[in-house]
Amino acid sequence: MVLFRETGAPDFTEAEIELVAAVAPDIATAVRRTLLVTEIAHRDVEQGPGMAVLRVDGLRIDVELASRAARVLLDQMPDSRIDGVPVGVVMLVSRLVASGGRRQSARVRLRTGRWMSVQLDVLEPADAAGPERLSLVIEPVAPYELAAVIAEAYGLTPREREVARLVVAGNSNPQVAVALSISLTTVQDHLKKVFAKLGVVSRHELTARMFFDQYLPRQLSGVPVGGDGWYLPAAPPR
Repeated sequence: MVLFRETGAPDFTEAEIELVAAVAPDIATAVRRTLLVTEIAHRDVEQGPGMAVLRVDGLRIDVELASRAARVLLDQMPDSRIDGVPVGVVMLVSRLVASGGRRQSARVRLRTGRWMSVQLDVLEPADAAGPERLSLVIEPVAPYELAAVIAEAYGLTPREREVARLVVAGNSNPQVAVALSISLTTVQDHLKKVFAKLGVVSRHELTARMFFDQYLPRQLSGVPVGGDGWYLPAAPPR
């Protein structure tokens, strides 16, 4: 959330700053819960992965080469563009440069509601006299990554996430205790808290809540669904 003042208006007051600080956690929770229900099954080129080569010359970034899938996925990114490149990709390039060339990655939600993983890396050593080239890979977010988003949205602690992950993978309570080197009683306590936070009463319901309830209805609908559960409008003409 970004707030602006009109030109010539006074700065934000202390009371306004305190108000934003007070509501920010609730807004963040609402946004996470809204975004986690957008995964949709696509069987076309949007599946990816898409691969491209970026040419970075000073402040200018150009898509030098790109597969058809990469072109489609870049076009589906909702950001505004700088020289035809989505702002999200430009920011990722800036992070890579600032880190000294270390590989960078981020999750991006397309206009269709689908979550994609964007990975950026140095393709070859930069020529001191020429531009740098970076590899860009865009592919669907893996299920385990989405599970992490869901766990965070429901407010699970790191330990509760570990317990939930192992339970959903089919492990019994004793197996979870061994894997995490904790007592069986501790596993049961964590599991009770997980059930309470997700509003379920069994292991089967836990699995359904974390996976099937999120994806199956949208897979069966056959049309893109927005983050709030409503169908997305058609993309505006370009």
